Amino acid sequence: MKSFFRALSYFKPDHTRVGGVICLMIASVGLNLLKPWPMALIVDSVLGQKPFPQWLPDSWADWSKSQLLLTLILTFMSLHLVHAMLAAGQNYLTISVGLR
Repeated sequence: MKSFFRALSYFKPDHTRVGGVICLMIASVGLNLLKPWPMALIVDSVLGQKPFPQWLPDSWADWSKSQLLLTLILTFMSLHLVHAMLAAGQNYLTISVGLR
């Protein structure tokens, strides 16, 4: 444990960047947890026979299948794009801290 705290002392000048890396990592994990739900809604509720979950707005049930597919596909792609940007930022910060 003594060696661990000694190693952490080398990162004191970069404590804000290390904190940023940790925040980006947590956000990345959160987005990874959200990624499957648009596809599940497409398969279960739009193409299948399951009703929409309670947490979705009631107005979604009135939309046409093409509107629902477009909305859910755009949501799916947006989640992947934002996750990729967060991962790139995390990698950039991690490498910059490591090279200092």
